Amino acid sequence: MERLKSDFSPSASSNEYKSDLWISSGDALATLICGAITRARESGNVARLEGRSSVESQTEYIMMAADGRDRAPQGNMSNGQYFGNFNPLWTSRIALAFRKALSLDLTPQVIADKISFLEDPRNTKPHGRIGFSADIILTNWCRFDLQGPKLDFGWGKPFRSTDGGGSIFPPGYSIMTQEKDSGDVFVMMTVELGGAEALQADLLLNNYATLVLDSPAS
Repeated sequence: MERLKSDFSPSASSNEYKSDLWISSGDALATLICGAITRARESGNVARLEGRSSVESQTEYIMMAADGRDRAPQGNMSNGQYFGNFNPLWTSRIALAFRKALSLDLTPQVIADKISFLEDPRNTKPHGRIGFSADIILTNWCRFDLQGPKLDFGWGKPFRSTDGGGSIFPPGYSIMTQEKDSGDVFVMMTVELGGAEALQADLLLNNYATLVLDSPAS
């Protein structure tokens, strides 16, 4: 992860470099994942199904869950007062743009605006009026010790955690978790069948990651 972050960080020799520009390890990891999935789809000539961007747009839309609970007005979602994640979703293409967009979307005012929008009956009725779609969807759980004794989302401590293996996820979906004892980061990635071989063989992805195959269920 340190090498990945260093390699993907803004270069001091870049014309656009500024001393206050920075990215997190999560930004770098998100960039690696999104690039690998996009290249695999292009290599496998994967058809763009409903919900994905059009070929004409020349833009891949990326959505990522970002925990905004601690930034809610008056701290109304802090300390377990809101069960689950309040997720403002953002769109971007590269690591530095990820960081810029994330910083903007997690300001207290933006969080307050999102809450007001979601609470307004004009936007929520009839049911199902609010939805989202993207080419790639990411969720990063690395800051949580999913196997530790202190994990508590407000409704009691979980007694079991999994990496999500065995479930059904849409193509272009990724979950990131970290094993705190070893520091290893595990990434579950999905792609359409037509892009599977290209994803496993992706040179940049294999430069930073090791493929781990789920063992068949007994």
